[in-house]
Formats: sequence, structure tokens, C-alpha cells
Amino acid sequence: MDLSNFKIEDLIKIPGIGFKRAEEIKKYSENIGFSSVDDLKNISGIGEKTFQK
Repeated sequence: MDLSNFKIEDLIKIPGIGFKRAEEIKKYSENIGFSSVDDLKNISGIGEKTFQK
């Protein structure tokens, strides 16, 4: 998935990512941006376990 161009509906299909967390990912993408997939760990509620899914 392209971290700079996605829809919330796409994110909630990922195990461990619900609507609220998908919104947080979208906000992070719009406000800060992703330089790598590891930046997902900067979002509250996404730890190593969720990241590995």
C-alpha cells in the first residue's frame, strides 16, 4: 500500500486497524507524512505487534 495515497476504507481491511486508528494514520500522513513504513510506529496504538501484522 502506498502510504502517501490511500483511503481509510483500505486501511480498515488490515488486521488490527480499525476506523479510529485508520483516521490517525490518515491525519499523520496529511500533517507529517511518511518517509518509511517504520513511521507507522510513531502513531499511538501501533506497536511492534500491530506493525508486524
